[in-house]
Amino acid sequence: MATADLERLYSRSQAPGYSTLEDYTTEVLALAIREDHRPLLRALSKPDWPAATLDVLGDPRGYRSVRPETQTHLEQLVDVDAGRPDLTVGLDDDSGGQRALWIEVKIDAPLTPHRHGLTQLDVYLAHIPLQPVPTALVTLAKTAPLDKRVAGITWESLLNAVDATPEPDRWWVDLAAFLRGRWVVAPRLPDTHADPAAFAEVYVKINSVLRGTWQNPPLPLHTDAIKARVEKGHLECSSGPMIWGMRPDVEGSVWYVSMADSGHPGVSVPAATVVEAMRAARLLATWKSIERHRWGRTELFEKTRPVVASDPADEVLAWFTQAFNDLRDGQVLEPHLARVREKLRLAAEKKASKASREGPST
Repeated sequence: MATADLERLYSRSQAPGYSTLEDYTTEVLALAIREDHRPLLRALSKPDWPAATLDVLGDPRGYRSVRPETQTHLEQLVDVDAGRPDLTVGLDDDSGGQRALWIEVKIDAPLTPHRHGLTQLDVYLAHIPLQPVPTALVTLAKTAPLDKRVAGITWESLLNAVDATPEPDRWWVDLAAFLRGRWVVAPRLPDTHADPAAFAEVYVKINSVLRGTWQNPPLPLHTDAIKARVEKGHLECSSGPMIWGMRPDVEGSVWYVSMADSGHPGVSVPAATVVEAMRAARLLATWKSIERHRWGRTELFEKTRPVVASDPADEVLAWFTQAFNDLRDGQVLEPHLARVREKLRLAAEKKASKASREGPST
């Protein structure tokens, strides 16, 4: 099974208006565990977990049999709702002892609510004392734990366990690539800048953030076909009066966002207007004042972050999000956008006037 196959199968599994990502991922996870339980047991080796969890699990490295099942049904009782843990893992140790691990899988969906303000975790915790073998509950999510009463592992720690396992089964390798491709676990930056294409997916995400930051600009600020541009080596992007991306610096490379006095579509504002907008937005302390002439404009302010190999890509994405939000919330682009609107209005009036003089076409 290749990564592309997992992506294609997932795309075909979706019903209109309903995301099956958690269910689909849980089923693939069960297949991976069934073929090779080493990455899971490595991820479960957490000496800082709650004592109740450690008492049940003991040393995960001592299990000789690991049996995953999905969607095991828990019957409704008088005072306890029915439940269905995403993944139930039977554990048999070398001495013949049996234990069970319930894993609640979460990606983006919230905990399922139940009666009296309870959640599905409350239901599972109520069922645990009634089980025939010692049972522990663990959450698997982007953050850990989801509830202070239970232990938790993150998707990133699970994939780190896959990376640390010698020759893991192909199911694990493909699942890891699938999750990183969908940014369930954000990829880490490549160790080299020699191949611009290695950064393409990061640029796609940054461009998407930019597109959603400004609502209804007079002209789009995002870059079309950005992945192809980056793969060709174009690592700096122009968005109105902003320039952003990656550029060489004295000690390596930096991510950056700069604010200039002009930009597409040939609109400029006085430098003093940009300075006053930055001052009004209270950004002078966090954005560096510069004077860099290129691309027919003058960059006046910039914010930078070093490009560090193996940095989590989601941290880079969060940095760009904050930089864009600085400019949006401070309305720093408004003088530029106002001039763009005026230019478009005049162009539309000129076009309408010309059409009126020429009359209807025959």
